[in-house]
Amino acid sequence: WNLLECSTIDQPKNKNNNIMSSIVPKVSSFRHVVKRILPTQPQHLYSVITDVDSYAQFLPLCKSSRILRKSDCGTMFDASLCVTMSDIPPFNWIQEDYVSRVSMAVISPTSSHSDSDTSAIRSIATSSFKPQIDDDDDREWIVEAKSIKSKLFVGLRSRWRLTAHNDITNQPISTTTTNSSSSSSSDRGTPIAHKEKQTNVEFEIEMSVQDPIIVTALNQVLGDVAETQVAAFERRCIELHNR
Repeated sequence: WNLLECSTIDQPKNKNNNIMSSIVPKVSSFRHVVKRILPTQPQHLYSVITDVDSYAQFLPLCKSSRILRKSDCGTMFDASLCVTMSDIPPFNWIQEDYVSRVSMAVISPTSSHSDSDTSAIRSIATSSFKPQIDDDDDREWIVEAKSIKSKLFVGLRSRWRLTAHNDITNQPISTTTTNSSSSSSSDRGTPIAHKEKQTNVEFEIEMSVQDPIIVTALNQVLGDVAETQVAAFERRCIELHNR
């Protein structure tokens, strides 16, 4: 259950390699980060994020999703997903089936992975999780996914980082986007100042692709897609837990 890491094997340079490098398209990488304060509890959002079997019910662009296998400790699983851009012309022909390896962790300040944290993860995975929240909860809830089988993506990685938001001072939504050729950042949205339980959310997605058409698509839509995904998780969490 160790995460698979991609490695590059250096090969001797020769004329054939030089010819191939001029023919094969280069790999382009894109990265987008969404930072928000959402009106829900970290544990609730965490349970929605790790419920991959339900993604197709509420997540835009997700045609199907299924957990294939779980680790005995309950902190890791492999999942099969099918994503499509059918609602995003002119790229609506793009569809990809891939497998991701997902790891979960609840990290407390005093321990990187304590027994109690492992129990919390396991109980979430078995749908028996009963959150116990206090105003001083300073744990981090982390969900990371890496593609381990894909035809379209050279690499696909996402990471959620959730913490309880205890400060009710106004803070705007902020986002950051970077890719292989440019970078930008912006602050936008209405400041939030509620006394209800809130969550600091940092969602990061990074894609590496080689197909020039996919490069063009990601360059145009990745930021909007990431924002839409986070909004969908927020709606799902409110629907299930904030009634």
